[in-house]
Amino acid sequence: MAEAAGSGAQKGSLQTFMDEGGLTAAVLGKPIAAAIGRLIGAVADIPAAGVDNLAQRIRDDTEARSVVKRAIAQAAATRATADEALVDRAVQRWGYDRLRKQENVEAIAAETLLQLKEDPPKDPEGPAPSDDFMNFFQAHAENASSEDMRTLFARILAGECRAPGSFSLGALQVLSVMDKQLASAVQTVRPWVNNGDYVLFAGEFHKGDRLAPLLILEDFSLIRLGMLTKPLKLDDEGHGGLVYGRRAIILHGAPNAEIAMPAATLTPVGRQIMALCPEPTEVPDFDLIIAAAKKVMGIQKVQVGDFSHRSAEGQVFIANWRDT
Repeated sequence: MAEAAGSGAQKGSLQTFMDEGGLTAAVLGKPIAAAIGRLIGAVADIPAAGVDNLAQRIRDDTEARSVVKRAIAQAAATRATADEALVDRAVQRWGYDRLRKQENVEAIAAETLLQLKEDPPKDPEGPAPSDDFMNFFQAHAENASSEDMRTLFARILAGECRAPGSFSLGALQVLSVMDKQLASAVQTVRPWVNNGDYVLFAGEFHKGDRLAPLLILEDFSLIRLGMLTKPLKLDDEGHGGLVYGRRAIILHGAPNAEIAMPAATLTPVGRQIMALCPEPTEVPDFDLIIAAAKKVMGIQKVQVGDFSHRSAEGQVFIANWRDT
C-alpha cells in the first residue's frame, strides 16, 4: 500500500487508511466500519476530514481530564488526603494509560484493515462481530503492546469480520495471557499438527523434548494427551494421507481398514489458536513424524512427498514421493 501523499503517517498506520478515504461504510462495508470504529473510539461512518487525530484528542481533552481529576480528588478527600501533587500524578497516569491503550488498538485496527484489504469478506454487508465479542476483544487488545501480539489480535478481528463467531471468547482469554513460554510451545507444535486437528502421539512425541511443549499446551487446555486415538479410514486401495503444511505422508494398509491413530488431539480452542499461526513451510521433525507413523498398528508401508492436493472425497495426493 502506498503512503498517502502529503501525509506524515507511517505506512500501514490507521492515519494512512483515514487519508486514503476515511473510515466510511462505503469504503469498508457497514459491519467492518462499525467494528473498527468501535475499537478505536471513533464515529466510523464519516470521512477522513472529519476524524481528528485520536491520540492528540486524548491529550487535549481538557474536559475529560477535569472530570477525572475531580473524581480522583474526591477519592483523595474520602481517604483524608489533600495532596494536590498526588492528584496531578494520578491524572497524568490516567492520560498516559489512555494514550498507550489507544496506540495499541489503532495499530491493531490498521493491521486488521490491511488484512481485510488483501482478503475481504465475501459479503461486505454481512453481520458484524457481536457486542459480546467486541467488548471482550477490546478489553484485551488495548494491552497488546508487542508487534507479534498486535498481529495476532488483528488476525482474529479480521477473521471475525469475515465470519462472525469463528473465534471464541475462550480463545481470546488464552491469547490475553499468552507468554513467551506458551507462544514458543505453540510455534514448536504447529508443524506437527496433522490436518489442523491432532499430533501423532507416537515414537519420540510422547517422551523427552517433544513431550515438553505438548504438556504446556495441555496446561492451557489447548490439547488433550493420554490414550486417545483418531480414526483414519483407508480407501479402496488401502491408502490414507497425513498432511503437514507442504509435506505429506501416504500410509499403506489393508483396503478400507480403519486405523486407530494414537493422537494428542487439539481442543476447539487449540484449533483456533493454531489457525492463527502461518502455514508451516518446513517441518523440522518430519523424520520423527515418519518414524512415528511406521509404529502405528496396521500400517504396512509409508511413502512421503510434497503435498499436491485433495480429491473431492478427501484422498491425499503427493508429488516427488519416495518410499521410506
